[in-house]
Amino acid sequence: MVSEFVWFRINSQIVLDRAIEHDQSYFEDHDRFMPERFLDSEGKLKPGYATSAFGLGRRTCPGIPFAERSLWINIATMLWTFNIRPSNEIDPRTGVPFQYDDSDAAFNGDITNMPLKFPVVFEPRSPQRVEVARREWAEREKDLNILMPAFNDS
Repeated sequence: MVSEFVWFRINSQIVLDRAIEHDQSYFEDHDRFMPERFLDSEGKLKPGYATSAFGLGRRTCPGIPFAERSLWINIATMLWTFNIRPSNEIDPRTGVPFQYDDSDAAFNGDITNMPLKFPVVFEPRSPQRVEVARREWAEREKDLNILMPAFNDS
């Protein structure tokens, strides 16, 4: 009986999230990859943008600011360090280079979605930038090992 209740609760949450994320009143043309939909006319993040990625209501994740800032720092560092471009790798299914797809068809999975393979090339912008990124990574990893010693490999 407990497992049925748990499944129902998990299942209803997933259905709810999908319904919200595909609501045309919140996300016009929801299947298109349009990160700019979260920006205002000045290119700044819209206040109070709607997403259920961190839960809703009383169940909202208290770590939202931390997660958003961490994502921002990591993505900005990757863009600063690398030129990122599509790969010329051949798709074994078609025999031609991979075609990039940003629709729902480019994802697989039942309960959680993940993108299908889309090979890219990360080219360092300069050896100096790579060195800075490596040094910063080593420092953050050291901090993480101090904060969370249970996850040390030793």
